[in-house]
Amino acid sequence: MQNTVAYFCLTAGWLVLIVSLVFLILSTFKHTHFKQILLRYLNTALIWQLLVMLVFIMNNTTATLNNFIISCGVIITLQLLCNLACYLGLKRAKAKGRPSLDHFSMD
Repeated sequence: MQNTVAYFCLTAGWLVLIVSLVFLILSTFKHTHFKQILLRYLNTALIWQLLVMLVFIMNNTTATLNNFIISCGVIITLQLLCNLACYLGLKRAKAKGRPSLDHFSMD
């Protein structure tokens, strides 16, 4: 039963990661508001994946644990990279939208 739950969680983790990557690619064409919502979603997905990994590690001590940790490590690393890319894109979009004082003249 635990292996079934573990494989389901791994599959769900990969699906969440794929959806995150698709949204990240689409965010290049969207506005800042979409990127803010996407960053919130990515943070929620990362927390969910960390919780699933911690719960499984606490409840399982078999030989399959190593494979599960490696798979979850890859998923979490890629999710962190998605979060970082979205965060940097959001900062860049906010910087484009703000007027700069360099172009303001007091003359």
